[in-house]
Amino acid sequence: MVLHLTALLLVVGFAFLTIGANMLCDSVIHIAHKLHVGPIAGILLMSMVTSAPDFMSSVMAILNGNPDMPIGNILGSNFINLTLGFGVASLITPFQCEKKVTKVEFPLLFLLTLFFTFCCANGKLSRGEGIALLVVFCCYIFFTFAKKKPDVCIDVKNTDTGFNVWTTKKSVLVFLTAASLLAYGSNLVVNHCREIADFFKIPKIVIGFSLVALQTSAPEIFVVAMAAKRRDYTICAGNILGSSLINLMFVSGLCAAVYPLHFEKNIFMKNATALIFVTALDWYIFYKKRIFSRIYGVILVVTYLVVTLNSVLVKDI
Repeated sequence: MVLHLTALLLVVGFAFLTIGANMLCDSVIHIAHKLHVGPIAGILLMSMVTSAPDFMSSVMAILNGNPDMPIGNILGSNFINLTLGFGVASLITPFQCEKKVTKVEFPLLFLLTLFFTFCCANGKLSRGEGIALLVVFCCYIFFTFAKKKPDVCIDVKNTDTGFNVWTTKKSVLVFLTAASLLAYGSNLVVNHCREIADFFKIPKIVIGFSLVALQTSAPEIFVVAMAAKRRDYTICAGNILGSSLINLMFVSGLCAAVYPLHFEKNIFMKNATALIFVTALDWYIFYKKRIFSRIYGVILVVTYLVVTLNSVLVKDI
């Protein structure tokens, strides 16, 4: 009976994630329209919501005296975004995105990843480096929201409601409701997956490998999956890139500005190298191939599995 209830709550959690992801996609389109800003500015709001678990887990790690955990969380979350995020979306449906959508975000993400790696190469992220990342984040926010005339438009034909129907109050209410559903759904899924794993005596190493990733990345993955299903390709790319940028600039910057971070540099460099590789790979696919096919989706998912299992199984990584 207990197992049946757990399975039922797990299904409810997935339902909340699915409904919340759909609502978030719709509300961001209308909010961007109401604010008269470009679609990337609207998607940035979405990215802030889906990045909230990363931020909260990093803050809690610092408060609990674990200054090394935020760095691992940021690297892991970005790696998942760029592998599972794009991988799952392209497996659902191959997609392409206008170059204009990623002409700033991908180069910025790649350069920031290199800068972040350089700053952390000595096994610490100082308060001054954290403040520098926050300054870059503020400049990025200003630049993004200063664009009143969008270069590209999110495809509104795939939404279930008319583009000019929603009022500002409704748009904000749906946005907040979607954020709540994503947060609560993510917690339900993670907690009850863990209970089911414990019931069947699944090894802890497997639980850690699957559930730690799911805990902070479920909102991003579900939003991207729903956007791909709806063929809102701008949201697919924008949410992943926006969330990854927020992790690097805001989450790491704020954590380091409050409390300088210290960690094992060998572990960091091996995982940072993997992140640089997948960032460059995704950038290459967007700018040269112009389309994420299912073949690339399989490559990205396999890359995630290989690198993550290697990090878990090899002791010195």
